[in-house]
Amino acid sequence: MLVKVAEEHLKASQAHNGDLNKALSDVLNFEAIAEMLDQYQLESDARDALESPKKSQLVPSGFTFTDTGLHGIAGKIVAYVREQAKGQALTAHVWPYRHDDSHMLSCDFHSKESDLVIPLCITAGQEQCGDPIDEPTVYDLPEALHLAGIIIRAVKADIEIGR
Repeated sequence: MLVKVAEEHLKASQAHNGDLNKALSDVLNFEAIAEMLDQYQLESDARDALESPKKSQLVPSGFTFTDTGLHGIAGKIVAYVREQAKGQALTAHVWPYRHDDSHMLSCDFHSKESDLVIPLCITAGQEQCGDPIDEPTVYDLPEALHLAGIIIRAVKADIEIGR
């Protein structure tokens, strides 16, 4: 990767027609090199997302590439929660747990104005499925937390983590 960046700068420096100072300045432009490395990382993350379309790409850089299917599931759940809440302000109570050999993420929505509770239990399994709407299955726990975050932001709920 660094060789590729250096080659790009060398090509740019050769365009200066013998002006050695300008060529060296371009080759040693560390800010430009850092920008190119950042761009390379973004492009690499995007390529990774295209190669694995079934899972969301949840990379350390924070630039997420959410799977289209997961967006569809989230949209249906958001509509369901909004319909049940009827405009009431909500708090999402989120906590992970294990059930048998499965990893689960509970994301229950509680009304701040009444005793309304809208339970949502996301299972981390081997596949992705949005049915039933209040018990979707996603690939793993990071994907479950990502889904919960999308839903919580969309319904503008406050959040409490843990039990």
